[in-house]
Amino acid sequence: MKYSYYYSIAIILFGVCSAQIVLAADYAVTPLIIDHDIQARDSFEETIKVTNNSDHQIRLFPTVNEITLGSEGAIEAFIPASMGDNTKSVTSWIEVTRAQLQLAPGETLKIPVTVRVNPNAVPGEYHGFVGFAEGSNRDEAEAKVAAGTAPGVVVRLSLVEKKSEYLRLERFAIDRFITGTREAVATYDLENVGGLPITPAGEIIFYDGKGNERNSLKLNAEKTTIEPGKKVTFTSTIPDLGSIGRYKAFLNIEYGSAQRANLYDTVYFNIIPIKFLVAIFVGLLALSTILALVYHRSRRLHPDDDHEQVAVYVRSGQSGQEKDHDINLKQ
Repeated sequence: MKYSYYYSIAIILFGVCSAQIVLAADYAVTPLIIDHDIQARDSFEETIKVTNNSDHQIRLFPTVNEITLGSEGAIEAFIPASMGDNTKSVTSWIEVTRAQLQLAPGETLKIPVTVRVNPNAVPGEYHGFVGFAEGSNRDEAEAKVAAGTAPGVVVRLSLVEKKSEYLRLERFAIDRFITGTREAVATYDLENVGGLPITPAGEIIFYDGKGNERNSLKLNAEKTTIEPGKKVTFTSTIPDLGSIGRYKAFLNIEYGSAQRANLYDTVYFNIIPIKFLVAIFVGLLALSTILALVYHRSRRLHPDDDHEQVAVYVRSGQSGQEKDHDINLKQ
């Protein structure tokens, strides 16, 4: 078990006091301290030994008390269990028998102590004291413990707030058409929605239309760290992929120190160099010009091709009567 410097002082001071109490008493209690780092819902069991060093039978009452320590590590106060909140009262988490203990001369009893941490326990450091005092009844024994005249075991429980590492990918984007007129970049937005700083890493892998890997790109080479609650936009230059065509970019982001996690996304884009577009435009323009010239030339060679041809029949001789459809050629 690990103890802080501050708490070590408390243990030493309490050990000196306890040693004096044990010498004055006819029995000894071990261990001196039970120390655990805990999380909400934790449950564990310890054993306390009580030994009768006298030549006569003794009767003891176990008690559980919440204590506070002063700046110098000495016990300042015993707090009754009824005054504490179950989410932050160590006495409500410690279970020990309340029955009277009877020890014959030289006898040692092993007393099980169970700690069940409240599911909604508040982060912090908690101190309890499991005391064993002689008395004709429980009230008398509890008064001796509260007065600091009975031996016992200090219980230290440290609940550290559990912070998670969680990164969210907000956006991954590449221009749908890359022409080369400006630098081609991949942009991705990451938000740290956990409780710890995160330094993401990973890569972008580029595939062509046939599924062949063409190139890859390492992410966050600057090792930028995203603080909790912050969002950062990363921009990376797309490497040379070789030729025109349709491509797929596969994003793989890794993060986490205690446990590694990954974020994935995929986008598709096309590479069409501006020179290729200009060549297509010039080719279409030239083709249109040629077609226009051919059309106008055919008009000059066959100017009447677009007029309707009407057959006219001329009848010889004279008709005794003009018809409506007759044409007077004399006019």
